[in-house]
Order: sequence, then C-alpha cells, then structure tokens
Amino acid sequence: MRGDPAEQVVTILPKEELKVTPTGQISTSLQGRNVFNINRAETGVLLENLERSRKNVAQHLNEASDKARRLSGYVSPGNDSAAAFFNGRYRREGYSVGRYAVRGEGEYVIPLLLFVPDRIDRKLPALVYLHPQGKVAEAKPGGRIEKLVRGGYVVAAVDLLGVGELKNTVTRALADDYTGVMIGRSTVGIQAGDIVRAVRYLKQLDDVDPARVGAVGVDEMCIPLIHAAAFEPSIRSVVLVGSLTSYRSVAMNEFYRIGLIRNEGGGQVHPYEVDFSWGVAGALTAYDLPDLIGCIAPRKVALAGLRNQLLEPASAQEIETDTAFPRLAYANRDASANLKVEPAGEDLIPLVDWCMK
Repeated sequence: MRGDPAEQVVTILPKEELKVTPTGQISTSLQGRNVFNINRAETGVLLENLERSRKNVAQHLNEASDKARRLSGYVSPGNDSAAAFFNGRYRREGYSVGRYAVRGEGEYVIPLLLFVPDRIDRKLPALVYLHPQGKVAEAKPGGRIEKLVRGGYVVAAVDLLGVGELKNTVTRALADDYTGVMIGRSTVGIQAGDIVRAVRYLKQLDDVDPARVGAVGVDEMCIPLIHAAAFEPSIRSVVLVGSLTSYRSVAMNEFYRIGLIRNEGGGQVHPYEVDFSWGVAGALTAYDLPDLIGCIAPRKVALAGLRNQLLEPASAQEIETDTAFPRLAYANRDASANLKVEPAGEDLIPLVDWCMK
C-alpha cells in the first residue's frame, strides 16, 4: 500500500464539534420515532381488534384457539401411546424416583423424573411439573416436588425443548428460537406438544387416575403450559406460578426483562440479547395469553404471583386488565369459581389441592 507510514500529529476534534444535532441523536433532536414507537402504534390497532372480537366470547375463544395453534406452530401429538424408555430408579424415604424418557416430536427424547409415593392402594392424581431451570430444580429432598409427592401426587418433572438436558449447547442459545420464526414454528408451540406427550404418558400408568392429571408451570414455563392446556382438554387443571400477565404488556412497554440475557466479558457479543423462546411471532394478530386462559374454561386455573414485562409483581391494575377477559370467559361458562388469582408467595400445595379436587 502506498503512502507514508510515519505517524503524524493530528488535531482531534472535540465531541461537541462532531455532533450534527444538539443531542447527538436524531430521534431526540428531531423528535423522530424509534422501533418501539412504530411497534406500539401497530400493536394498539391489534389490541383494539382483539377487544372487538372478545365481545362475542364463544366465537372469539374458538377462533383464538385455532389461530394460536397455527401461529405457534403447534403439532398435535395424535393418539399414539407415549412409550417411555426406563433409565433407572432410586429410592427416598416414602417414595421412589424413576428416570425415564418419552419420545418427542422429532429425533429427540423428553427426559423426565417420575416421583411415585410408596404403598399405593388406589389410583392417584398426577402432575406434570415444569421449571425453567429444568427437572432437577425442585427435585431435591425437601423441595416442592417432594411436598407434592408426600401429599399423595404422582409427579413427572420434565425437561422441555431448550431446558435442562435439552438445552442447546451446539450453537448460540438464541439460534433455535429465531430459526423457528423463519419456518413458522415457535419453541412455545413445540414445548406445548411435548407437555401433552408427558400428560398422556402419566395417564397410562397403572398408579395414576387418568381423569385427574394436571400440571404446574413456574415462571417462563407457564407460557407453553397455557398453550398446551388450551389445546388439550384432557389436562385436568393448571397452576401457574409467576406467569407473565400478557404479551400485550411486553409489546406496549419500551423496556422489558423477559428473555433478556446479559453477556459477560465483552468481545464480539453485545452485552444484552433477547431470547425469544417465550414468544410466538404474530400472536397479537389473533390472541394473547388471557385469551388462551379463557379457552381452558371451565377447567380450574390457579394464577399465583402474576408478573409484568419487567418480571416484577404485577400491580393490581395490571392484573385487573389482563384477567378481565378470562373472568368473562369463565363467567360465560358458569364457572367463575374455577378461576383463582392469588398473590405471590401463596403456598403451592393448597393451590394444587384446590385445582385437583
């Protein structure tokens, strides 16, 4: 390359002289619109459409369920029995823990831990337990699952796609969720199908009453569970602990924490990224989470510790806004008593007992 390689003394302009606008930002100096402003305006129209549709409750619920299946990329597992692979069992005081794997939608298996009380003299109610940290999160002695088992429940703690043993470690964690958007699928829809597979596995066990199989979802795992329960009427009831109130709350607020990943160490990776495993592309064109909760009626649903887009406890006004339609849907089915909304910190066992009565 031609030119003089010697260093030269140059005058560096102060940052004030580099600014083309007073603030250095076009959006603030010229009062421009950012991506959030554009999305908020478009989302406002979609929410108005939803409100109009909700006035005809029965028709809206049918349409919301059908469109949610399509938009989420949900594929019904069909009527095939959920055969399981047995990987061993160990004992604890009063119950056993079995390691199993049920075949998933594709070329993968769904790992689960099966907790069964000792000395069973009747068919027991059963639960699928879903935690964002995987099946082992509450599996230790003294944890929530042990309390449920000692309360007379058979419990299957499950790793869904992207969680626990099924977490993506081959490429960047965000890749599969955004790839799903490109092919019309979502992690939520696939996870919902695998929840149904886990429920059907429990139903065929000799120790389980097939008419009393429900599910518990914690934090982000509430979202695929809401979808699964809306699509699968044989799920007896659901307990949702720490669920996001709505997709609306994310789209209509500029700042949110759900899916936010903080990358340590710098390098070529942006310090913050957004994981989309919790989302369904285009959902608000047809439905929101409150609509799917309405689809579960008249089956029992317990909502404990609802959270807003910042993953903070939702305010009374936020809860009122996002539970208004589910309450209407339950009232429309003469089942208002079957929808329970509780504050954070509510003991899980009474909620499960109430749901499974």
